[in-house]
Amino acid sequence: YKRDRFGVYGWWEGGCLCSLDPDWIASPNWQQGFSLFHFIKDRFWVEPIPIINRKFLYGGKLYGSGGKKR
Repeated sequence: YKRDRFGVYGWWEGGCLCSLDPDWIASPNWQQGFSLFHFIKDRFWVEPIPIINRKFLYGGKLYGSGGKKR
């Protein structure tokens, strides 16, 4: 976060939804995930959702695939 006389600002990395082993780059330092951004009037918060082993947790529930990678 950053606050100045004009307001509060924030920057986040949200992860990616792509393959972590592309053939065009060796050993990228990428993580899968996404973020939810919530806004109420002049307030906001960010909820990062990491994806680990093709699964993620949200709202107390486990989502994802236990199947084989394509």
